[in-house]
Amino acid sequence: MIHNLKIILLVLIGLTFRSITRADTLTVKKDGTGDYLKIQDAINEADNATVILVYPGTYYENVTYLGKTLTLGSLYLVTGADSVIAQTIIDGNQNGSCVRLENFETNCRLVGFTLQNGSGTVVEITGNIIDIRGGGIYLFYANLSLEHCIIKNNVAYNGGGICSIRSDLFLKGNRIFQNHANGSGGGILFASNYNPISHIIFNQYDLNSIYLNYASSGYDFKKNFTAYSSPIIL
Repeated sequence: MIHNLKIILLVLIGLTFRSITRADTLTVKKDGTGDYLKIQDAINEADNATVILVYPGTYYENVTYLGKTLTLGSLYLVTGADSVIAQTIIDGNQNGSCVRLENFETNCRLVGFTLQNGSGTVVEITGNIIDIRGGGIYLFYANLSLEHCIIKNNVAYNGGGICSIRSDLFLKGNRIFQNHANGSGGGILFASNYNPISHIIFNQYDLNSIYLNYASSGYDFKKNFTAYSSPIIL
């Protein structure tokens, strides 16, 4: 009798563990065999600390993290296969930034994607003055680790590839190229004119490549005001 109870208890523990694992990871597949067809739909339903695993395909979306602590990753996250990065695309379709974090998100990750054809986020500065920021990625009061992504062919007035304002950005093994800014920071613009101070940290072992971007000021990289950068190691 005691032996049978032990077996039942172990089965229940195993089922509970598997349900927790499923709940903590959501899948996005274009063929309909995953939990969701669209990345944003998965984010909308996700809880904090959820991993959203995106299978290869081109996703024409403008994704926002909605203030949640999330890991958004392609299959690179679980396989480490470089080929997956070019096969898993978030295409902004010239309809805004490919990815936005602007609601005090912390400890977020974006891993193993190609971000392309983003056109930036419209930001009202004062009165009728607007800016268009972050063609590929727009960060405002956020915290993001960007790992092994390709950021290319994005456009904005400031921060063609990435615009990070009053945020913390950690860069690891990315390629950022052929982005365009009419103003500052073709590849990356990061800035803070008062607290919190923006920080950008380059991984010194898993290096980034930032090249062939264009801007009126700071082709590849532009730092404004009191923003802080670690040594730029490329």
